[in-house]
Amino acid sequence: MDLFMQLRGVAQLRGERWAQTVAQLCPIDKPWPFTEKSRAIAMRKVADLGGGDPELQEKLASEVELGAMRWWNKALEQAG
Repeated sequence: MDLFMQLRGVAQLRGERWAQTVAQLCPIDKPWPFTEKSRAIAMRKVADLGGGDPELQEKLASEVELGAMRWWNKALEQAG
């Protein structure tokens, strides 16, 4: 198994935790935002996982965003 597959779940879990933290500060009233700012945050959340490999860090950051989006949109659906 390659390193991405080993770390993918960790990255998604970090995204879920991130979304939970944001939900404590902001109302869940619209879909999870995909912005340059959110991408930069996602990159920081996997800085320790990428092993200095920029391509791996990009892929893991996408998984962070995916985890956050899934958690957030599920909460949005339940709230609506």
